[in-house]
Amino acid sequence: MRALTLGVAAVMLAVPSAASGVTRTVDFGRPGAAPMPAVRGWWNPDGGTLRIPSRHVSPTTQSPQAQTICVEYSLFRFTAEFYEQPWAFDESRRRCVRTTPQRRARLPAWRYSVLAYSSYHANVEITWRVTGGTRLSSALYDYDRISDYRCQTKNCASAIRYLEVGSIRFES
Repeated sequence: MRALTLGVAAVMLAVPSAASGVTRTVDFGRPGAAPMPAVRGWWNPDGGTLRIPSRHVSPTTQSPQAQTICVEYSLFRFTAEFYEQPWAFDESRRRCVRTTPQRRARLPAWRYSVLAYSSYHANVEITWRVTGGTRLSSALYDYDRISDYRCQTKNCASAIRYLEVGSIRFES
């Protein structure tokens, strides 16, 4: 029985973690807690989809007032023909939610249609401000590691691409 228990524990430890390793850079202030779930991708006969999951973001502790928390999702597509800037801006989506200091803001998911034989890299910028007033904090969350991406089908792969940037790639 003990051997079975040890075997199960070893398998559990060998399973990759669901947590991503997103790199956070604080621009200013003290950001609230902002979990960064992995970006998911899949390919089907109708094309590819990239899904940046919804998230709950906590207000910053810098102010007891109501806050507006804004998130801007940005996607970059690898373009080999541009050697100087191979990661070209592709699309962005911005959402803002008002919240009180006692409640987290729920920011919605974003689904994006992707092209075959293309690699994508994502980042998220979050800003906190007093509702209708002063900016309190800002941080950039860079999905720059392989573990930041999860493929749901076999026509998708995450890898390190040019300039040591983690990304997700789709095949048809």
